[in-house]
Amino acid sequence: MKRVLLHLSQAPYSAHHTAEQLDAALVAAVFDMDVTLLFRGEGVWCLQSNQTASSTPGRSVEKMLRALPTYDITRVYACRDSVTERHVQVADDIELLDSAAVGALINEHDIVMGS
Repeated sequence: MKRVLLHLSQAPYSAHHTAEQLDAALVAAVFDMDVTLLFRGEGVWCLQSNQTASSTPGRSVEKMLRALPTYDITRVYACRDSVTERHVQVADDIELLDSAAVGALINEHDIVMGS
């Protein structure tokens, strides 16, 4: 089974990249790939609760994230430094990683996609 890491580093509604990456994660999971998500940089804003897409065209990133367990995507990580620098509150089920652990996570995957 291929291990896929999606690296999300852009703000949730700055462009369509985040929604497209989450779509790619769901598709990979449907095809029995082992999917992991990593939020870094501006991407950690995706993890902030009470997101709204009403002012921008497109789907709600928060709703897409809530659908992940339905697709057996349960490994979701965030860069501790990115979260701390931006004062973002993340859910308890999001594991925070230091930079060394982020590097190790990237190295253990067959495919790494992201911006």
